[in-house]
Amino acid sequence: MINFEGFDDRTFYSTFQKEEDCLEYLSTLKWSDHYKCRKCEHTKYMKGKKLHSRRCQKCKYDESVTAHTLFHKLKFSILTAFEFIFKVSCDKKGMSTLTLSEKLSLSYQSCLNFRRKVQYAMQSSLQHPLKGYVEVDEFAVGGY
Repeated sequence: MINFEGFDDRTFYSTFQKEEDCLEYLSTLKWSDHYKCRKCEHTKYMKGKKLHSRRCQKCKYDESVTAHTLFHKLKFSILTAFEFIFKVSCDKKGMSTLTLSEKLSLSYQSCLNFRRKVQYAMQSSLQHPLKGYVEVDEFAVGGY
């Protein structure tokens, strides 16, 4: 998952100015350990047909940087998707789907569908419990 920890608005918008910036960032995340072909598990690759895609040297399988990610078959630009994730994950009070659709000039249904994908990806796996000092805002326990 994309980590915008330490990003404020200025940092985000200066880091991700065009789609190529997003694709490059996603490429470094996706293949940070090493490349491994999904079809034959070969580890050697060459440049693929599209920008930042990789092609297996053995079976010639071409894998897009967005394949098998949140951005697979995305109906809007990846730059807009990055901004969407930034706004959903970094806004303190959260942002409604309607507000997101207005701010990003997307249909309400597209925002709703993508938001569900993002929230599913952000779900805790319970493998990383909270530790140390944890601040909670507007929290209530019990009844009256």
